Parts: sequence; C-alpha cells; structure tokens
Amino acid sequence: MRARLSWRLLLVPRVVLAIGVIVWALLRVSLTRRRPRPPRLPPTSDDPVADALADARPVSRFANEELDVDDLRWIVSVDEWESDDENGANTVVGLDDTVWSYADVADDGLADALVDQPGIDAVDHTDREVLLVRSPLSLPDVHAATIRALLSINRAPRPTPRLRSLRPAVMSAADFEGHRSPSR
Repeated sequence: MRARLSWRLLLVPRVVLAIGVIVWALLRVSLTRRRPRPPRLPPTSDDPVADALADARPVSRFANEELDVDDLRWIVSVDEWESDDENGANTVVGLDDTVWSYADVADDGLADALVDQPGIDAVDHTDREVLLVRSPLSLPDVHAATIRALLSINRAPRPTPRLRSLRPAVMSAADFEGHRSPSR
C-alpha cells in the first residue's frame, strides 16, 4: 500500500512559516529606528582646505621626489558615511595610493593625529586607505583636518605600538589574572 500525503499536510506548515517570517520582518523594520544624525556645523571659511594648505611644506619620503601640496586636495577625499555602526561614524575619509609619498598612514599614526584635530570626536582606521570619522564638522572642515593631520605626521611621525595592551579591568573581567598554570 502506498502512503499518500495530503496536500494540506505539505502546504500548511510552509504557509505558516512564510507568514511568520513576514510578520517578524515587519516588526523588526517597524521597531528599528535610526538614530537621528546630529546636524553638521557650517564651514569655518570659504575654503578650509586652502587654509590648511597655505603654509604647508611637506617632506618627501622618497629621494628625488618633489611633492606638490595642492595634490592633497584629491589625495584625500571626504564623504558622508550612511552606516549605523557602533562608533557612530558619520564621515568616511578615503586616501589615494599617492598618500604614501607623504607618510605611512598606518605606522606613522594618522588616526591619532586626526583625532587630535579640533572638532574630531573619534577615528577608526578600518583599512589601509579608509578612515571612519565621527565629527560634527562640515565635510570641507573634516577634509582640512585630515590634511593637517597628514602634514603633521609627514614632519613628525607618531609611531604607534603594534600590540596595544588590554586594560587590566578588561583582562580581570575575563579571568586573565596573569597566574601561571601549575604545569609550568
């Protein structure tokens, strides 16, 4: 005797699952609200980038290479960042490969130099040539701040330690008290 499955037995669980997924998705979308972005400040001058480049005298990292400081306008690009990440970044800074003529941005401490600029709240150096920045400054002012930070590490690099130690509170909270194991 052949077993026959009823069409209801096959279709009903799938329909219920599909309805459940749709309801879950609608609830998720309706309950998730985007944090309102704080408004950006107006630019500090007509051309903040020109002000940052006015007295710049960069030093080339490579012999017999002359640097044109006006190239920094296109070497550094700044745009809005529309992602809701955990550090609240609202600006993405892109660096062209030519930036390596000015500094090794990872090893010379560009992120640290940029966060020291007035109006820059936080910097996350996510990739070789990408920085995520949280700042209420206008995009031209963030552009100028990045150029000032790049020029500051061009003259005086800020070597950053490769391995940063965890805070003791974090280590003790995770049961890393520094005790040696009995086998040693």
